[in-house]
Amino acid sequence: MTNQRLIELFFVQLIAYLCMWLYNSYFGFLVSFILGCIGAAILLFSSISELIEPSRVPHWYFKVIITTIIAPLSSYLIYIAIFGKAMAWMK
Repeated sequence: MTNQRLIELFFVQLIAYLCMWLYNSYFGFLVSFILGCIGAAILLFSSISELIEPSRVPHWYFKVIITTIIAPLSSYLIYIAIFGKAMAWMK
């Protein structure tokens, strides 16, 4: 997978997460948090299993998983930059 494809994938995810945040900040937070944690867990277990026994998994797999972790975090930071408050629903 080329770097251009990774950048496209990142921006598609970023737009999807931002749409969720703009639709409903609570819903956006839950989806971003859950999918970010799932991506982090997959990356952690994949990295550990790769250290124990190397496999033929291509390196772009890890890059894709990293984009699935970075995209929700980026959308959260963009949402805060636009509206100035993180989660109004917590008040």
